[in-house]
Amino acid sequence: MWYELEHLKDYAENVVIITCTDPPSVAEGWNAVFQAFPDEPWGVYCARDTAWMPGSLQKLAGHMWGGAGNGSIELALMNWTFKIGGGP
Repeated sequence: MWYELEHLKDYAENVVIITCTDPPSVAEGWNAVFQAFPDEPWGVYCARDTAWMPGSLQKLAGHMWGGAGNGSIELALMNWTFKIGGGP
């Protein structure tokens, strides 16, 4: 389930929203999100329409070097300030 940006802080303790005023390249977008947490050993990049089942991020983190041993998940998002796509 996707929650609107203004409600994310109700569901996570550490939310970082990265705002881009110009379209980044794909690699620039990835790097901007991963650079929000430079000391983290791994990260997950996904589209805003990705749906995560309850507990699935915790399970993924557990497989990645015990990354969520303290029960925490950190979240960074891109907030596009320009229209994405070529539709009307």
